[in-house]
Parts: sequence; structure tokens; C-alpha cells
Amino acid sequence: MFRGAVAHGRCLIPADGFYEWMVIPGRKTKQPMYIRLKGGPMFAFAGLYVQGRDDVGETCVIVTTAANEVISSIHERMPVILDRSVEMQWLDHDLDNGQAALSYLQPVSPDQFEVYPVSSQVSSARNEGRDLIAPLAGAAMGAPRLL
Repeated sequence: MFRGAVAHGRCLIPADGFYEWMVIPGRKTKQPMYIRLKGGPMFAFAGLYVQGRDDVGETCVIVTTAANEVISSIHERMPVILDRSVEMQWLDHDLDNGQAALSYLQPVSPDQFEVYPVSSQVSSARNEGRDLIAPLAGAAMGAPRLL
């Protein structure tokens, strides 16, 4: 579905963080973790989109890569966060060489991340609000902490 999108359907997906669920030994449920850049600035995920077809409407995906040292203790993959210096190059419509476009997908340095446990309320689509990204009481910012 996204075969030609690297050459002709690149986009930015704005965010200020994302969730992953961490397996905790001895617990039946996974611990939701909130992951963001230090200080919480907005950033852009590398995205791909396709125009609508008969069987599928317009849609997009976030490009993922192997997890860095910080995220790998939670999940084996992570979304690609584009460095601000290459966001416009990623969007350049004149760049129709998919392999060249892929060169912009460089991992963010692990020391730029904050990771902390959040409430299990995030696991329900019925819940919303800023409190869903608030650290659990006593949670340290930085490396994941087992609860």
C-alpha cells in the first residue's frame, strides 16, 4: 500500500510525545510509559501517506525504526522523529528518489528523551486530558523505572 510513498508521499506528523506499554515481570498488565523529548517541545514524526483508492481512503502511517537504548527496554521499535534541520528536506516534492529520502531518517540521540510511567487511564479511548501525560506520583524523569 505504501510502496511508492517514500518517493511521493512523505509527510510530517506533529506530536509532543507518544506512549509505549512496558512489560513488568510479575504483573498481568503492562505499564504505560510516556516518551517525549526533554522539556516537552513539539516535534515531527516521519510519515508516509497515500491518496485514496477504491478500497482505501486517504491514510498515513508513522515510519518506525529499531529502538534506541532508552526505548529498547520498553519496545523493540520506535517512531522516527525527524531532526528539525531535515524536516523541509523530507517534505521536498522535488526529491523523488526514495533511497535518498530514507537518508534523512536518522535516530534521535537517546539522551534527548524523557521517559516516565503514566496512569493506566491512557489505555482507554474514552479518557482524555493533560493528566494522561502526568508522571505517576514518585516517578523519576529520564530512564524507565519499574513499578
